[in-house]
Amino acid sequence: MRIGKRLFPYPTINNSKIASCFKNSNYSLEYDDESDNENLILRNAHIQIDNDELIKLIVDRKVEAVIIIECSSTIFRTVKSISIEPRDITIPLYNLRGKVEISSFIYAKEEFEYSNDDFLDDYEGYSFTIEKYDILAIDDGFTTKIEYNESEDKKLTSIFRVIKSTDPELKVMKVDSGDKFIKIVLPESYVKPND
Repeated sequence: MRIGKRLFPYPTINNSKIASCFKNSNYSLEYDDESDNENLILRNAHIQIDNDELIKLIVDRKVEAVIIIECSSTIFRTVKSISIEPRDITIPLYNLRGKVEISSFIYAKEEFEYSNDDFLDDYEGYSFTIEKYDILAIDDGFTTKIEYNESEDKKLTSIFRVIKSTDPELKVMKVDSGDKFIKIVLPESYVKPND
């Protein structure tokens, strides 16, 4: 999810200085990417932030930093918590193909009043009501391209297995989710004679 130059009704720190509403504060997503034959690995993924008020909000758990990994070709999207402490994030390659966008945000986990000593002069002295899920810091991050060979894909052809029940007492459909597939067990009355 890329924010670009979109503006908000309150000041945000943006990694792009043109879009940032802060004088000196910085926010960025940092990681080293690598891949093996099965996974995209974001090594030592973490945020860097130098704004004391926002750091305090993180410590007080009023806001949370996340990393978002998206691939429109496969309709894959995952959101994971991230912090100042580095950690590895692993994404299976079969979820990714073509353009992959990796970005990071700090968003509000609750409503609160927000002011900051580093706001641009236009916002100096103002306080803003921040609502739950409002974005306070943005790094549109990186775009990478993943080439994945589908012929080497080890995914199952279907995630569903439909099975005729041998239990005469079963009168309704039963669904069991397992590790590799979802098993749908149908009572005998649901199954056509030729099945």
